[in-house]
Amino acid sequence: MDRSHIELIIISLIAIFFIIVIIKPLRELTLWFVKDMVIPALLWFFNYVVLFMIKQFKEVVISHKDILKNLHSPRSVIFPNLDDQRNDRDKAMNRKS
Repeated sequence: MDRSHIELIIISLIAIFFIIVIIKPLRELTLWFVKDMVIPALLWFFNYVVLFMIKQFKEVVISHKDILKNLHSPRSVIFPNLDDQRNDRDKAMNRKS
């Protein structure tokens, strides 16, 4: 799109806006559409986005908490099979000696 197309679009939008403002039925129809359709849709979308962002933030915090918990706990707590393997190794070493 070159500059002349953009200027034509802007002039057309301004003309349509003035026609809507001048003719009362179109003005009331536009106000009804904006008040009863557009604003509730935007509010719903904003609410949805905010709740999604809160959910994502919560998942990030929980993931970081789990990582920090795993960094500070022994491996045998995270992987219980390691205790069994360690006991088996200890028993095997005692039998050899």
